[in-house]
Amino acid sequence: MLEVGLKEPDDFLKVRETLSRIGVASRKERKLYQSCHILHKQGR
Repeated sequence: MLEVGLKEPDDFLKVRETLSRIGVASRKERKLYQSCHILHKQGR
């Protein structure tokens, strides 16, 4: 697990969008599987 610190409140949206696009391609099927899950704890 990796914790990321943000400088600006809007940075969370940018990081979330980028990480949600990361995936692993299947060799047998033409599918992209999610490889990153985002946990957001408010106030931290």
